[in-house]
Amino acid sequence: MTSRPSALDRYLMAVYALDAEGEVPRPARLAAYLGVRAASVSRALSRLEGRGWVQGRRPIRLTPAGRRRARRLLACHQVAERWLVDMLHLEWATVHADAERLAAVLTPALAARLWRRVGRPRTCPHGNPIPDPGAGPRPGLPLARAAPGAYRLLRVTEELEGDEGAMRALAALGLAPGAAVEVDGRARGGTRVRGPGGEGVLAAAWLEGVRVWPAAPA
Repeated sequence: MTSRPSALDRYLMAVYALDAEGEVPRPARLAAYLGVRAASVSRALSRLEGRGWVQGRRPIRLTPAGRRRARRLLACHQVAERWLVDMLHLEWATVHADAERLAAVLTPALAARLWRRVGRPRTCPHGNPIPDPGAGPRPGLPLARAAPGAYRLLRVTEELEGDEGAMRALAALGLAPGAAVEVDGRARGGTRVRGPGGEGVLAAAWLEGVRVWPAAPA
């Protein structure tokens, strides 16, 4: 299976994901998210505006129709991830690309049946809520702002889960959603942490996408 979401759908989901994280979607941020040039963003936004899915550039705002479509697309992707992990027992850290291909051919009705089949989960394997009503920023403290101490890994943002290097590093330390993580402090190039799988340094570029919650006192 080689299908992938259309280029426009990828832009639409990126705008939605940024908005869900409490960020103000702007063209430059969208370019960084998707790893594309500013000119590509401008062309895509013009097409999205033409279809009535977004309006404005600074900031970019989803129309009601655009928000509904983005939610459907993202739900299909998240349910595909759950199916791959829960039913096929693939590693949570490596399913993003396969789920992207699978979601491209899922209808909303089939995705809903899969969601029920895997037990009506509240989150994707990376900890992000499904179905997501988009009612305000998603929870969690970015690891970039976490002081040294004990935490629990809450989730990995939609943006970071597409970074294979970051996901491999998290998996090597045993840092899946729900895992205990000890933040030891800043280290050269990032932050030193300890997880169930060992100790290591997470690169500074990844820290904003790793969301944690202070651990309950023992």
